[in-house]
Amino acid sequence: MKRGLISTLKSILILLIISPLLMGLLLVGFSSSREQLLFIISISLFFAIPYILVTMVLTRFIKIRVVKPLEELTQVSNEILSGNLDFPINYDRNDEIGRFATHFEKMRLSLKKNKAEQMVFEQKRRQFITNITHDLKTPLASISGYVEGLGDGMAVDEEDFQKYLKVIDKKVKELDTLIGQLKVFNKSEGDQLPTKGEVLYAKDLLEDLYETCGVDVALQGIPCVLINEIENDCRIKVDKDHMQRVVSNLVNNATRYAMNTFEMKGWNNHQTIYISVANDGHHLQPEELSKLFDRYYSGEYRNGNPKGHLGIGLSISKNLVHLMQGEIKASINKNRFIITIELPIYDEGI
Repeated sequence: MKRGLISTLKSILILLIISPLLMGLLLVGFSSSREQLLFIISISLFFAIPYILVTMVLTRFIKIRVVKPLEELTQVSNEILSGNLDFPINYDRNDEIGRFATHFEKMRLSLKKNKAEQMVFEQKRRQFITNITHDLKTPLASISGYVEGLGDGMAVDEEDFQKYLKVIDKKVKELDTLIGQLKVFNKSEGDQLPTKGEVLYAKDLLEDLYETCGVDVALQGIPCVLINEIENDCRIKVDKDHMQRVVSNLVNNATRYAMNTFEMKGWNNHQTIYISVANDGHHLQPEELSKLFDRYYSGEYRNGNPKGHLGIGLSISKNLVHLMQGEIKASINKNRFIITIELPIYDEGI
């Protein structure tokens, strides 16, 4: 492109130079004296020299302002095509090409950002698959060991036999829970879970959720407290099964780390119902809070994740809460880790 443009400009320049001279020579045939010839040639040169200067300036201008930026853009586009996104465009003029170069640079930066995010996502996905493999193999290996032991006569009497059967049954249920979590996770990621909108009194719902989940906490010997400050007439439109799974996930997450404190709390303002689950004994850093609900986030594994846990419960909870038009947030208050669900109060007039 550059060669074609320069060649065209050179042709124009030559034409502008010789045109006055040719005109002068043409007029020589009609001139009767040497003085007239010199006059005509002088006039021709008088007009030709400005043309030459203008053409030279124009050629220089086009080369700097058009040809060179286009060459840079071509080079950058070739680098992008080859996969190199670390090749910036250095053109800051406020003209048509400058605006085009600015948009081109924004595109390059966006592609670079997307590529980096994709690499992080892929790394988390691989770690997630590794975690799944580990957590599925653990109960399977245990079941296999007990079955093999029973076959070899490990149980000396009926009591031992029943004890080992209970262990096998427990491990089978762990596997079933893990597989169930994976199914729900997959469906919630694709918005394929059906949601049944049911209008419920929020205060009663919290009591029911606590009664169901509080038993699991009490069985682990952790002091459990319910603070229900939701007004009696507040209603919400939710899927009760989804709410049960969300709170169950939050409770399971809390009891894995809780040492001396577990608290469920509910309250409201004129627009929103708040339900929180809090516990002590967490290992989180403040900068991790924004990542907790991300799919494939493996922070829990780094902090000593218990066996039989995939680390997708919070991601599932986030997806389910969003399906019910709510929000879910995490916070740290001194030594307490708190997850809060926010749901809009149901108004028949809306």
